[in-house]
Amino acid sequence: MEHDLEYGGFWRRFLASLIDGIVISLIYTPIEMVFGTIYYGSFQAYWIFSQDNQFPYNPYTTWTNLITLVISAIYYIVMTSSNLQATIGKKILKMKVVNDQGERISKGKALVRFIGYFISALPLFLGYIIAAFTRKKRALHDIIAKTYVMKTGKQQT
Repeated sequence: MEHDLEYGGFWRRFLASLIDGIVISLIYTPIEMVFGTIYYGSFQAYWIFSQDNQFPYNPYTTWTNLITLVISAIYYIVMTSSNLQATIGKKILKMKVVNDQGERISKGKALVRFIGYFISALPLFLGYIIAAFTRKKRALHDIIAKTYVMKTGKQQT
């Protein structure tokens, strides 16, 4: 990789992940509301359940967690391996994900990177935090997938 390129730093990446969380919530929430209404028989019953954390764990919770995981996987894998080379959050903050040759990553590499997110979260999100301290601003999932997050476009200093 060329040495004159700038890597996406920790705080920029952190903000991008917050934006991506909002995007995924906007996709997931209507789906969850429909399934919750079907499962509980009415929107009112679903709303009461969703507001009261004292209800016991049930199959509905398992399915909604699984749906969230699938939606997240599709979002991250498709977006980072697309021509955009970035999720919406990274695109807004002028970053892209590349392989070690500076090219677009494959869907397989994007899947490895997505699985690496879970490894980066253990323990205490240290795998994410190391991006603040590594020379090339790589988190553990970047190291595992052999990817880099690069700044794009004109940068202001």
